[in-house]
Amino acid sequence: MSSGVKNRRKRLTKAEQRANTIEQILDTAELLFSQHGFYGVTLKDVAKGVGVHHTLLNYYFADKKELFDAVFGRRAVVTSERRMKK
Repeated sequence: MSSGVKNRRKRLTKAEQRANTIEQILDTAELLFSQHGFYGVTLKDVAKGVGVHHTLLNYYFADKKELFDAVFGRRAVVTSERRMKK
């Protein structure tokens, strides 16, 4: 790989990495919760779907309820915006 290609790649800041990780967790959790419901999903299931160790989820979310609330809150904003446009 030439040095020109390496220089064109943008290194993500810690904040960008954190935001990307949280986004991946929320996307995966939303999919799993929609398929299996709240009680049919574990934090380990979400972690496996993201490809991270399950303890990382506890770094960002205290428990499954907090993760579920974050997923629901994110989707509620989208739903509310759609309703307001009508």
